[in-house]
Amino acid sequence: MGSTLTARDANARAGSRSSVSSQDGDRFYTANKDPEPKPLSDKFRKSKGFTFRNSQKWLKENIPPQVLVSSETTDFANVDTSPSLRKVSEVVLNPAELVSADATSVLKQEDSLVEESANVAETEVLPLGVLNIEIDEGLYEYSREAYEYLRDIEKAYVIPQDYLDTGVITVNMRMILVDWLTQVQHHLKLSQESLYLTVSILDTILNRRDVDADKLQLLGICSMLLGTKLEEYYPAEVGKLLHLTENSYTREEVVNMERVLIQILDFKVYIPSPQTFLLRYVRAALRSMDELFYDTCNYIMDSHLLISTHSCAPASQSAAASVLLSSLLYFISANDSADAILSPSVETIWTPTLVHFSSYSHEDLFQICLEMVNQMILACAEDFKFRGAVNKYTSNSQHKKLASMPHVQKKVLKKARRVLLDWS
Repeated sequence: MGSTLTARDANARAGSRSSVSSQDGDRFYTANKDPEPKPLSDKFRKSKGFTFRNSQKWLKENIPPQVLVSSETTDFANVDTSPSLRKVSEVVLNPAELVSADATSVLKQEDSLVEESANVAETEVLPLGVLNIEIDEGLYEYSREAYEYLRDIEKAYVIPQDYLDTGVITVNMRMILVDWLTQVQHHLKLSQESLYLTVSILDTILNRRDVDADKLQLLGICSMLLGTKLEEYYPAEVGKLLHLTENSYTREEVVNMERVLIQILDFKVYIPSPQTFLLRYVRAALRSMDELFYDTCNYIMDSHLLISTHSCAPASQSAAASVLLSSLLYFISANDSADAILSPSVETIWTPTLVHFSSYSHEDLFQICLEMVNQMILACAEDFKFRGAVNKYTSNSQHKKLASMPHVQKKVLKKARRVLLDWS
């Protein structure tokens, strides 16, 4: 629809601006305005099926009702008989009077949409120094609503810090299981989403129910089975999972445990994972095309999975902390010198764009960042028992030996910890 609404005669030449003019290139033919009427030609009078007697019938059948004019007001004797106007000569057009009620409503709707767009434009002004990362991501119309929805529902799955204090499952037992699940995810080549959802389901069940120690590994593989059913095209096979447990359980036990998990979760199996938010934050860090940076964030979060309080923080906060720490490691590695470190400002690492689109300040992320970097420093030791994440990211085929790269080595990690403490 154009900027203005024009009424057109259905029988006028295509492209006509009105029902009394027809366009031929850049020329317009309009009704004759001579004061003296011209007689109708015999050819026109004798044209087949068109006489003054049945002209009204033809008009009713071929001309829209809103442009019909009463025969009492139409002087057919004064009509020009030029060929371009033979079929429309009886129509008197007043554009101001021909806009129908429907057309008026369309115009009003357009006006309201323009006003609404103007209002949105006024309210969407970003703070100074913030880049709009949503405008070209392909989800501009609803990406923010989806993000805010996930931020809202993730609060329901944050568990208390002392969730392991009352049961028989200890922190060490959980670390052993999560480290093993990380290796299983790498071995089966499952997605990161499956791993994070597995750990979220595991911790949620440990928070809501007491689990016997001899059923803990069964709980782990059933959590992974549920996670892969949501995240993978081809879920993990029960037979393979049982084989990895050295057939410690039966298929029937897996099915029964899966049914119990679904009931405990009240069929709300999907829990927002850090991966969901990580994509947005990496984009805000202006590194959406940097696969190594994205993989480094995953490495940081995989290392943090071992900590029992991992699920005690919202998934969005874990993702934001991994981006902050990864950005800091990149900066230190690129600006490292033999004698000292060029200490960056907070705004250099955690930019206004990241603050705006994550809704987290660096103070909100300080504690979890410190936990992450401490855990990675521990994992650098050769005698560290829980090396599932390190072994996973040592793989060349899947992760290009990320764990061996300079920016995640112990020296850089310790300097990053020093910068974090300076910021606090």
